[in-house]
Amino acid sequence: MCFNTTPAIPNSQKQLGAKNVGYFVMPRFGHGKMAGIPITDTQGFGIPTKGSDHETAAKLLAYMHSKERVQAMWTVSKQVPANTTFNGDVIDDPLVRMVQRKWVAGKHNVYIADLMPTKFWTDAMFVASQKILAGSMTGKQAGDLAASVTQTWKRQNPDMIDNYSTWGKDLA
Repeated sequence: MCFNTTPAIPNSQKQLGAKNVGYFVMPRFGHGKMAGIPITDTQGFGIPTKGSDHETAAKLLAYMHSKERVQAMWTVSKQVPANTTFNGDVIDDPLVRMVQRKWVAGKHNVYIADLMPTKFWTDAMFVASQKILAGSMTGKQAGDLAASVTQTWKRQNPDMIDNYSTWGKDLA
């Protein structure tokens, strides 16, 4: 068993045999709103606040997410676009089609790293998860690290605190 991403499915099937590769949702560890729901890992583009041409940048993003471009992403790369407008009926591999329907088109959580400031991801979450798995950090220590990194981030980004608060309430 291992963590895997959709781009790796074809190679995993080739290396291990298609009948030996499957996907399942992470086991439930709690009863919160996100428990038992697949997580969709996405990469994305954004428009920098200090960019010089926000209107053109927005047009590019809209173009990249147009139905034709999303379908073209699949046609050219055979990689599942993390976009609900993608028509997954064109996928001929049963496992890839199931993953697209359940992890992208179905009810899913966004990729956890997309929910936090980069500093928290790199300095708290990533560090703590590695150390917990290695047995060199307790849950209390991880919580203390997360609190310390959060306070540093807040001091460095006072203009973003209200935005994250508003956005976080929207997620709930």
